Amino acid sequence: MSAQPDHRLILRHCGIVFLLIGLFDIGLFVYCVMHSIPFSSSLNMVGLIGGCLLIRGNLGAAAFMQWISWFLAALMIGWMVVLPGLVPSDLVWVLGQLYPTAMSVGLVLTLILTATFLRLAIGLGSAPVALARSAAGRKPIKVITPIIVGVLLPLFASLLVVKLQSSALGQRAV
Repeated sequence: MSAQPDHRLILRHCGIVFLLIGLFDIGLFVYCVMHSIPFSSSLNMVGLIGGCLLIRGNLGAAAFMQWISWFLAALMIGWMVVLPGLVPSDLVWVLGQLYPTAMSVGLVLTLILTATFLRLAIGLGSAPVALARSAAGRKPIKVITPIIVGVLLPLFASLLVVKLQSSALGQRAV
């Protein structure tokens, strides 16, 4: 049995997941605009375009989307580690009391998206896809780079917040 059907099936499944993430993000964006809720969207076009390219079996898109998946998974894990040190626990408790549904949905969506991006990154780096990429003459991506960037970004942002809060201007603002 050749590796050709295996890698195309993996790319198709990952593409469908990215397409669904992009469509969900667009739907959430439309909902927020209609209800005057601030929303910053970053997954919609990447998910839609990357998903379509993966469904078509594009190996270049597979490498890019694998990089994006590792980056986003590491970024979300990094924020989950750093955020408890930045946000006072009493504030989280009060927000949980005032907005229990929003806090619960936000936590569940974060965990689901993190697990989904991890699964997509692993799937796009699987042996059949790697064999197809090497057969097409493409280099494998360095997985450590998006992971390091994804972890360091929240770390540097949190250090910046702490530094700004301890500055004279930060002290006057509080």
